[in-house]
Amino acid sequence: MAERFARVLKARAVLTLSFGAMIGWSWVLMTGVWVANAGSIGTLVAFAAGGLAIGFIAFTYAELASAMPKAGGEHVYTLRALGPGWSFVCTWALLMAYVTVCVFESVALPTAVEYLVPAIRVGTLWTVVDAPVDIGFVVVGWVGAIAMTVVNYVGIRTAAVVQNIVTAMIVAAGIFLIAGAATSGGIDTARPFIAEPSIGILTVLIMVPAMLAGFDVLPQSAEDLQKGDSSFRHTVWRHPAIVEQLLERRAATGGCDNLVVSS
Repeated sequence: MAERFARVLKARAVLTLSFGAMIGWSWVLMTGVWVANAGSIGTLVAFAAGGLAIGFIAFTYAELASAMPKAGGEHVYTLRALGPGWSFVCTWALLMAYVTVCVFESVALPTAVEYLVPAIRVGTLWTVVDAPVDIGFVVVGWVGAIAMTVVNYVGIRTAAVVQNIVTAMIVAAGIFLIAGAATSGGIDTARPFIAEPSIGILTVLIMVPAMLAGFDVLPQSAEDLQKGDSSFRHTVWRHPAIVEQLLERRAATGGCDNLVVSS
């Protein structure tokens, strides 16, 4: 059968795709929860430990994606190693995970927009567990979901360009935040260093894999990578470390009280 993939992506584009899938809006929405549960230093410890574990998984992905550069990713790996039965289970489990991510993003996007435009919280439709569902949030979530659907329908090249722009904006926001904290912050804003009880570190540690799980975008884009690009393996294991370092710096730069209020 003739190859149907355009193979238009360079390794740098794949890096930004997976980077954006990993870091997303989590540092905007979850930092207050991390610091409140574990403290600033406790959050760094949790991410260092979780990042180490994810690093070993990334090495495994790097080997598998290089040996079997197929768009099916985990589906292909489990089919080859365990047969169609377990591959079926794995693929459906991943599908359910991706669906829940879409649901989360439909709420995360308007929440992030609300920080910039508080006026979008208007027109309460109903409440869920005492949390209001506003028409402004629903509209922003719909627009975001439709926009992402259109971008991905047009093609991987367009998706890569959009992801490059969005990732650059996220990184720029993080850099400005860290720079502002370095110039205007103080040691008191990092308290508590270790939250009480210290079991909160374990709470954050449990969240780390979910925060760093987006790198499975990499093996699924393997067949869109330009032929002859030998840096794919290095790209797989390198960028989880980059994201981990950025999230650790984010956790270390904000005051617990302000972050909890904002989240």
